[in-house]
This record gives sequence, structure tokens and C-alpha cells, in this order.
Amino acid sequence: MATADLKFIESLQQDVEETTGDVSDLMWDRKMYTEFVEMVNSNPKINKPNAFYDFVKTGYVSHVVLSICKQTDKDDKALSLMNLLSRIFNNAEKVTKEWFASQYNKSAVLTEETGRAHFKEYFGELDFIDPAIVHADIGKLIFYTKEIKKYRDKRIAHVDKGVVTFDKDFSFTTLDKAIEIIEELGKRYYLLLHQAGYGGLLPVDHTDYREVFYEPWLTKTN
Repeated sequence: MATADLKFIESLQQDVEETTGDVSDLMWDRKMYTEFVEMVNSNPKINKPNAFYDFVKTGYVSHVVLSICKQTDKDDKALSLMNLLSRIFNNAEKVTKEWFASQYNKSAVLTEETGRAHFKEYFGELDFIDPAIVHADIGKLIFYTKEIKKYRDKRIAHVDKGVVTFDKDFSFTTLDKAIEIIEELGKRYYLLLHQAGYGGLLPVDHTDYREVFYEPWLTKTN
């Protein structure tokens, strides 16, 4: 039976905390932009061509593209989802089913048997996380972000003549799918390392960011 490497797992726990924090920020940014567009579309007084809307769109797209690419960074020093998955893939035997199940003893209502069932459902039938599952997740992350990385390299980092434009070469559909995949993977590996958080990574707004729109920003004068 495989033996868990607790020191290694602890380092992964720290990494997944920071990584999923960045993913939560990404999802929150998408929520605000989506709701901003909905506010404009639902108000005929302001739903008209405007350079400010173009500015907001361009800023959002650039920001989200860079945030997505941050999660695919393979640099040795990068704190990214890609590097987290790679570390787990290369050391799969160190994250064991029995360690995972034992963490359920910290709950007042769950049992180790529940933990073993969850492990089997999400991480395979081996005594440790199935590296084939991790490998497939790495492939999924690469596949759904490859066009976004191309856009970053050809349009944001610098501009090549006549190649890769937003809406022509890919669209918000591509961005949204990448964000969904990144959230899905963030949830899976947060569950692996903390046995929690599978409901979602979208933060809860304890204020109301939309209150800035409730009052006119300017008084029009002739």
C-alpha cells in the first residue's frame, strides 16, 4: 500500500490555496463584466454604440486572457494550475486514498468510508490518485487554452500583421469555456487536497458592487 508524503501534500495545499484564489478572482471578473453587459443591454437609454464600452471590453478581454494564461504557465517558478497538476502527476503515489479518507475524520458528519467513495469517484480506483486522470486533466487544460495563448502572443504581448483577432479567430465562447475548465480543475484538486470546496469557486459578494451605477455619474450641462 502506498504511503502518503505529508510534507509534499502540505506544499500542494499551500499552492492550491493560492491557485484557486486566482481562479476565484478570474470568475468574479467574468461575473462583473457579464452583468455590466446585461445592464447596458437592458437599458435602452444607454444601449447604443459607445467608445467607453469598447474600452471596457478590450480591457476585460486582455485581463482575462492574461489571467487564463497565468494558469498554464510552465515556468519552474510559476504558481499555476499547470504546475500544480504536473507536480501531482509526477508524484501521484504520494497522495494516497487512505490519507484522503482519513481527513474525513475531521468532520462531525462524514466518515472515512465516505472519503474512500469520493476518492474513487473523482480520483480513481488505485491506492493513490490515478496519474491517468491527472494526465487527462493536463491535456484538457492545454486543449481549451491553446487558442487563448496564441491570442496573447500575437495580439497582446505584441502584434503580428494580419493574424489572430478577437471575434474573428475566437470569441467570448472560447474564453468562457477556458474559465469553466479552469474552475472545474480548481475544484477537483481543491477537493483532493482539502476535501472541501466542490460547490464552486465563485466568491460571494458581501457588498453590492453595482451600487455605483444606481446614481448618475454626471450632470449634463450645455
